[in-house]
Amino acid sequence: MDKNESDFKNFEDDHLKKLSEYSSLFDLEKDKLLEECGSLHAITCLKSHERALSFLGGTAVDFFTSLECLDYVLDKSDQEERETLKVLPKSSNDHLILELSTKRLFWARAFVGVIKRILDSLFHLRTIIEMRRNSVASYLYEVKIGEANEKDPPVLECNSIETGDTRLSVTSFCKAFPFHFVVDRNLKLTQVGLGLSKLIGDRSKKIRGCNIMKFFRIQQPKISPCFQAIYAKMNMPFFLTIHNCHKQVEEMSLKGQMIYCPESDSLLFLGSPVVNGLDEMNARGLYLSDIPIHDATRDIILVEEQVRAQDGLKRRMDKLKNSIQEANKAVEVERRKNVDLLHLVFPPNVARKLWL
Repeated sequence: MDKNESDFKNFEDDHLKKLSEYSSLFDLEKDKLLEECGSLHAITCLKSHERALSFLGGTAVDFFTSLECLDYVLDKSDQEERETLKVLPKSSNDHLILELSTKRLFWARAFVGVIKRILDSLFHLRTIIEMRRNSVASYLYEVKIGEANEKDPPVLECNSIETGDTRLSVTSFCKAFPFHFVVDRNLKLTQVGLGLSKLIGDRSKKIRGCNIMKFFRIQQPKISPCFQAIYAKMNMPFFLTIHNCHKQVEEMSLKGQMIYCPESDSLLFLGSPVVNGLDEMNARGLYLSDIPIHDATRDIILVEEQVRAQDGLKRRMDKLKNSIQEANKAVEVERRKNVDLLHLVFPPNVARKLWL
């Protein structure tokens, strides 16, 4: 055990010792006291940020999933030992499974109170939480969710559960989502959208069956390129970089999300190209028609072009204004020269009459 781990162990032991004294003082069990502390902490956070937190999700699963993603986006430190919260994929409307990475046992216990208070305050849900240690620095929370209050709207579920109900062909799906791909457990491409096929392949190159890493590098999140690692980070935004292709699209980035498809035990990536304006699109061999209408990337590019045009117009107007000001200054200089010349040649009263 190194010095940092030893200091941390002593720090935690001191807190647990004080906690035992407080639990005796208040006649509460140690775990119950920690749970109450977590509940008070959640109340404090809700008082300051309840409006923002209430927009993270309409259900408990959506809320903690968005919270996990928000934590990743806001924290760019890439610290391996920092505390992180993860929603495990087996979560459902009545059974939420969370994983908290922390070395602080007292905080892991207090987090039970945090979960209960948040679900009660934001969603009016009754919960039963079972906590267990998953590893040395990881804890699992199985949250069994009870019925909500009558004021809460019912949770809408998909009425169609059969894949045949959609009657959607692979060709139609590839047209609707041109920048998508599907990989199996070996990360081999089983389906590629038309937009990606245009970027990374040609008639002589076989894409289907190739490993995803042949054409893409995962820039964010920082994970090893394996099915299980991607599966564990499905709630995070994914940034991929195209490589091993022709120079026109080399190092081009895609932003999107990974979705697990249990019916085929595969991963679906839905993404969009990351391009800065129409000039870069043309340089990459892309056209505005390649981006589907439902994709916000199209609107972003058009807005950027409008802003760029307005900036160009403003610069031209400023340049014209400066040239007019410089011309006025030159006219004023010439006027003063003429006045001085008249005063040198004629008496002041005559010079004034001549100038007027």
